[in-house]
Amino acid sequence: MPRREQSRARACTRRPVKLVAEYLSRLCAATVLVIGVLVLSGWLLDVPRPQHVFSGLAAMKANTAACFILAGIALWTGSILAAAHGRARAFLRVLSLACSTGVLMVGFLTSVEYLAGIDFGIDQLMAQDRTSLPGDIPGRMAANTAVNFIASGAALLLLAQARRDFTWLLHGFVLVPFLIAGTALLGYIYNVEAFYRLRLDFTPISVDAVVAFLLLGLGIMNARPHFPLRRTFWSDSDAGAAARLLLPATIGIPLLSGWLALRGMELDLYSATVGMAFVTMANIVALTALVQWSAMKLLRSEQRRRLAESSLQASEERYRTVVAALFDGVVLMNADGTIKASNSSAQRILGLSMDELAGKTSYDPHWQAIHEDGSPFPGEQHPATMTLKTGESLSGVIMGLQKPGGVICWISINSQPLYKPGQSRPHAVVTSFADITDRKRAEDALKELQARLREEAIRDPLTGLFNRRYLEETLSRELSRAAREGHPVSVLMMDIDHFKKLNDTYGHQAGDDVLRAIGTMLLQHARRSDIPCRYGGEEFLVVLPHMTRDAARERADHVREDFARQAIDAQGQQVRSTICIGVAAYPADGETAEQLIAAADRALYCAKHTGRNRVCVAIDGAEKAASGTA
Repeated sequence: MPRREQSRARACTRRPVKLVAEYLSRLCAATVLVIGVLVLSGWLLDVPRPQHVFSGLAAMKANTAACFILAGIALWTGSILAAAHGRARAFLRVLSLACSTGVLMVGFLTSVEYLAGIDFGIDQLMAQDRTSLPGDIPGRMAANTAVNFIASGAALLLLAQARRDFTWLLHGFVLVPFLIAGTALLGYIYNVEAFYRLRLDFTPISVDAVVAFLLLGLGIMNARPHFPLRRTFWSDSDAGAAARLLLPATIGIPLLSGWLALRGMELDLYSATVGMAFVTMANIVALTALVQWSAMKLLRSEQRRRLAESSLQASEERYRTVVAALFDGVVLMNADGTIKASNSSAQRILGLSMDELAGKTSYDPHWQAIHEDGSPFPGEQHPATMTLKTGESLSGVIMGLQKPGGVICWISINSQPLYKPGQSRPHAVVTSFADITDRKRAEDALKELQARLREEAIRDPLTGLFNRRYLEETLSRELSRAAREGHPVSVLMMDIDHFKKLNDTYGHQAGDDVLRAIGTMLLQHARRSDIPCRYGGEEFLVVLPHMTRDAARERADHVREDFARQAIDAQGQQVRSTICIGVAAYPADGETAEQLIAAADRALYCAKHTGRNRVCVAIDGAEKAASGTA
């Protein structure tokens, strides 16, 4: 059969096994509950048939049936307790504890009745018993039944606690009813009365009670996934399959062969010696065949495991070769964040050997990491740490690392979680990273060049002020914002007095020095929101958002006076000059950029023709001198 079909066949056989393992405890609980209800109904309704499985044998007592009802409820609720939450879980626990306690108390009181010869009046509390069997105490359950209920009740109480540390103690209690009920079953099969009746003057345990105790014990031992029986007997492995075959066989074959031998001797078909030989030979042959079959199956499983390990080893070797040949760095980190393995590229990029990397975490103070903006990159934000916390993969995280020697290495990191089957949290994380230092430097250089080109596109190279192109872009935008928000905007237009004469007298280089000086002064006077521009030649324009006409006039006077006081070093000579300034305000002097600049230009013209070194304000379309000297 092809390997794929074998895997599919094994998967098909595993599904029923999982279903049986999951629902076996509930099935046992339901069966015990039904047995108890049927027998108790027979007593309450006085119907003989439900009270006896076989006529002439001991009947299950009414209080025994009631205890099995309580035990069935306790087993059912205890088996589903782990899957419940909130109030439902609390209710199920209380119900399971109450029923378990009832079972334990009835068994304990009955045992005291046998040991101390006391009658508590509980034997015929639920129904009147008219027994005719020798030694059968009316209404009282068997002594071994009472002991079984004590042990079963204790086991059910521990089951309701849902604690792993009680597992072995719980199984110790469960073994008691298994041993007592199993012995009683052998007594009925082989007709050994001492096996199902402790003393001739004690009530014997009934056959249906024996079956119920065996089912109850089986259900308790299968109630939790971590219990040994469920973990091994119902596992998907070949060992589980062998256990499911061998365990029933080791119980059933000796029982069957012994019963057949006993029947043959009772019918005088052969002597006791021949019967014993028959039992021995039958057990040897059957069990040898089963052991041989299980050994062959385990051998095939071992061969498949070795083949899988060989294939896995070859696959790991291939992947290890591929990872080692990768140009990108690869690092494997454990669940605690420590580095377990890395390839040679990771060691090359990080500048550390494997011995130096082993055991380090992203929190290690050795790492000096930064974000792209230069801020610290803490270890808890490392992609590997985040992936271990959230279980989600990350990609393209940029980090700067300081390598030995102080050199910053820029890397782009990806992280991927690794899971073990059936686990919800990653047991490891794989990080891969590429050295992008050269690319980062090229990008930074490009950004710097773009920023410089943008500055050159909007700045006047001589004065450092914004140029006319930038003015045209921003003034309209500022006026639109002022119209929306209702705040004023003022404009100062200024011109250097007698600039042509200054150029002719001191030279054009001196003129450039004067232009640079006025540019520096305007930048010093400017607020963050102001827009100082070189309008053209020796003309300058300053946009003043959120400033009224009066405040703009005062600002213009300060600028005019500061410039007039300056002694400018122009080619080794001390040069002094003055400026004229025209002031216009939005919206009184214009609602568009063109109208506002034209109003300021007319005010500047007024200042020049009224004596120079003056400030002139445009007021409602008329230009009036504000201040200055002739």
